Amino acid sequence: MGKDYVEYYQEKIQRFETEGDYLKVGIYLCEIAILQKYRGQRDDAENTIRKVSTYTTEYCEKPRDEESQAICGYLLGFKSIFQNEHEDALKILSNALEKIKKTKNNLLISWTQCEIGYCYSRLGDYKKAIEEYGKGLEFAREIDEEDEKFEKLRTIASHNVNIGKYYNNISNHNLARVYLETGKDFAEAAEDDELLGDIYGSLVSIYVRLEYPDKVNRALNKAKELAKKTKNLKVLALVYNNEADLYRGKKSMTKLLGSMNKR
Repeated sequence: MGKDYVEYYQEKIQRFETEGDYLKVGIYLCEIAILQKYRGQRDDAENTIRKVSTYTTEYCEKPRDEESQAICGYLLGFKSIFQNEHEDALKILSNALEKIKKTKNNLLISWTQCEIGYCYSRLGDYKKAIEEYGKGLEFAREIDEEDEKFEKLRTIASHNVNIGKYYNNISNHNLARVYLETGKDFAEAAEDDELLGDIYGSLVSIYVRLEYPDKVNRALNKAKELAKKTKNLKVLALVYNNEADLYRGKKSMTKLLGSMNKR
């Protein structure tokens, strides 16, 4: 079984609570909320966001220094994303970014660029989303490996995956494949079976479009195996959708497989 990142982040939160670093508790709660939403655990995600709201109410009305102001900007922007207020979130995060960069916390900078990119994607600007995730990827490569090894690996993986998905949205399937396959390598290193399931599920449709029939069934089976292993309903739904699409396109797939055997 791969690493459970909710449990991993909860362990980090316990450490920060012991140290009295409650704003960092808020940052990691945001990551837990993302994972819970990703798993289809919407109620849990909303409860986690309520905890984030408690921290922002308590510590962000009068932040004590520039680092606190920076982190508060991230938390407030993240809350707006969860409320589907993406234009507001984009303004808050963009305004907070310069202060966040001054902290020299490459993990937080990278996650902030990621959320800015996500806002652009929700507003339909995939090219700008790719640009922001690319900036986040640069900072992710500079994350401290000693204390944040798995955060670094998982962040690099997820940024590559999101860039790949957005390239797929603008029909650049070759670049989508490159970024998703790069993300796969880092997700394996991060022991993130949930993200791997998502990656394989996303690769299925790309391999179909690129006419890589030998890779289609392999990716589909791997996605299904990982979705069942991690009990991730969202990935499982993606797998079943892919299976339905393949069934509907069975004649085309048979033709592709036949052409492959003739090569």
